[in-house]
Amino acid sequence: MPFLFLDLPDENGVFNYRLEIVDKHPVLTNFLGKRFLVDTGSPISMTVNSEPFLLCGESFESSKLNIIDTVQDLSGLDVDGLIGLDVLSKFNVLVSYKDGFIKLSREAFHIPGQMVNMHVMPLKSAVTFEANLNGQPVRCILDTGAASANYVVSAKLVEGLESAGECEDFYPGVGRFRTTLYDMNLGVGEMNVPIKCGMLPSSLSALSRLISLMGQAVIGFDLLSQVNAVAINFRDKTMIIG
Repeated sequence: MPFLFLDLPDENGVFNYRLEIVDKHPVLTNFLGKRFLVDTGSPISMTVNSEPFLLCGESFESSKLNIIDTVQDLSGLDVDGLIGLDVLSKFNVLVSYKDGFIKLSREAFHIPGQMVNMHVMPLKSAVTFEANLNGQPVRCILDTGAASANYVVSAKLVEGLESAGECEDFYPGVGRFRTTLYDMNLGVGEMNVPIKCGMLPSSLSALSRLISLMGQAVIGFDLLSQVNAVAINFRDKTMIIG
């Protein structure tokens, strides 16, 4: 039997789901108690036993490249699946860590905040937006799976900065690793958000090169936890950070 979401939209055609932040990870829980990690850094969706699932009245297949067991083991999260960009990009998304919800709709979301141009990279590999780090312009990858730290791919962006501690993180296929953190300022329009950034270790040099083809920084929990909400309008390629 597939996992079922309570697929009843409100009067505006918006599908509303509760979002719980578990160890800095956004976890969507359906009315049957099934839990799904929402990961904009993943191009694929997957479920335990590769079962299909319903979202917003549509059925979606789990990817055959299924590493949900690895994600569970490394993150310590008790989840039944992961919803990635292949599914999320079919809708417009409004997410609020502060208020604990995620909304999906065919219509664009309009909220007060800074509107920025957004890009969806080929093969739904990433969603990016323009910002600056410590005054330097960068293209950022918005990754809700980046819970422990944000990352920059160029050492020049942290050159001359003092260490602000360390953290442990993980990446499937590599396992756990530690990284040095640096205090930085993320600027989006007139909005400024303090964040901590690290550098990926040499064991992830191939991943760093891949990320550098799409952007210069990976931004996740630090931004999403400090703003009221983020609207990701895939259809008109805009993002509003409010």
